[in-house]
Amino acid sequence: MLAELTDTPPEARSDETRARIFETANKLIEIEPLAKLTVRRIADAAGVSPALIIQYFGSKDKLLMQIHMLHHSKLDAALQKACDDHAGQSLLKHLEAAADVFLDFDFDNPDLTRYIYSFAYAWNEEMEIWFNEQVAPFHSGLAQVMKSGEPSLSEDDAKTYAITFFCVYAQLMRQLLMKHATKETAMETLKPHLRIIACGIRCRDEDC
Repeated sequence: MLAELTDTPPEARSDETRARIFETANKLIEIEPLAKLTVRRIADAAGVSPALIIQYFGSKDKLLMQIHMLHHSKLDAALQKACDDHAGQSLLKHLEAAADVFLDFDFDNPDLTRYIYSFAYAWNEEMEIWFNEQVAPFHSGLAQVMKSGEPSLSEDDAKTYAITFFCVYAQLMRQLLMKHATKETAMETLKPHLRIIACGIRCRDEDC
């Protein structure tokens, strides 16, 4: 065993340790309240020091955010399917389909989503920049939904409205998850806001 460990390159051992920490935390969030889950608890379960978790992930919040992103790793494909399934339909139908995709993923692990949104207001500038880098692929996928529903949109406009959608969605989801709302209630709450976004996009060149 010692020989095997000695023969393993340091980079490989680091990758294995990082993966073990990640997998351990991923399992713990399924069985423990996230507000009470500490770096030390994760470290003990993974058989590493708390300092090593900070070294690899920066903080517990960033580790949980990466797990949250992992749960969303198939989001782009799901958004593309939503575009294909609603081809030729109205922009509002596309926005509702996109919201349904996001809701499916967020309600897959509502406690984790609730935790991510709950500490978002306490982020510093560094955390905001890091988060925006993480969600950039989701914004791109959402921009394609916008263009599918409103082909006349430019790429820049589609990206702008994708951010509008995301800001509205995130704010409402934060409130709804804190109230332990169901997915059905969340969708009904979102629909009027999506209608406003769709109407705003359609009259974007008019003096409304």
